[in-house]
Amino acid sequence: MWIALSTGVTIFALGLVWSLLWKMPVAGILPYITVAMIFWGLISGTLNESTVALTSTGNLFLNQKTSFSVAIYTLIYRNLITTGYNFIIVVVVFACFQVVPNWNIFLIFPGIVLTVLFLVPACYILALITTRFRDAAPLTQSLTQIGYFVTPVLWRPEFIPQNYQWMNIVNPFSVFLALLRDPVLGVETSATVWAVALAYTAFIWIVGLPFIGIYHKRAIYWI
Repeated sequence: MWIALSTGVTIFALGLVWSLLWKMPVAGILPYITVAMIFWGLISGTLNESTVALTSTGNLFLNQKTSFSVAIYTLIYRNLITTGYNFIIVVVVFACFQVVPNWNIFLIFPGIVLTVLFLVPACYILALITTRFRDAAPLTQSLTQIGYFVTPVLWRPEFIPQNYQWMNIVNPFSVFLALLRDPVLGVETSATVWAVALAYTAFIWIVGLPFIGIYHKRAIYWI
C-alpha cells in the first residue's frame, strides 16, 4: 500500500511539473507519465536489483545446491507483482481523466512476455558481473539513471524531431518501454518496435548463453 501511495504521489507531482514545462494540460500528460513511470519502474528496478541478486541470497547457494537462475526468476517475478500492484494508480488516473483503453491493450501480454525474455539473460549477466566486480553495481545504477532521462518516460517520443527518431530505436529502454506503455494508452505499437525488440532479445540470448555457461559455475566462489 505504502509503495503504491508513494509512487502515486511522485507521479502526480511530476505530472504537474512537466505539464507546466511542456505547456500541456494535466489531462494530456499525466496519464502518459503514469503508465510510463510504472513500466519504467519494472524495467529499471529489475535491472538494478539484479546487481545484488546473487550476493543478497548468497547463503542459499552456499548451503545447498540451488541454481542461480532461481534468484533471477524470483527477482523478475517479484517486480512483476509490484508492477501489477502499482497498476492501481493507472486505473485511478484513467478514471479521473476519463481515459478509456481500446483493443490495443491486449497487446500488453505479448509485450510483457518479450520484455521478460529480454530481462532474464540481461539480469543473469549483470548478476554475474556485479558478483565478480562489486563496484560495477553503482555503474549499472548510474546507467539506468541516465536511461531515465534519455528514454520517453517524462516526455513523449514525438517530442524528438523526426530526423532524430532513430534515437528511440537504438535505445533498448525506449523500445521495451514502448511495448508495455503504448497498448495501455491505446496506441498501436509499430512493427519496427516489435522487430527491434525481437532483435534485442535474440542478441542478448546469443551473447548471454555462452557467457552464463562459462561463468555461472565460478560465481559460487565470488559470493
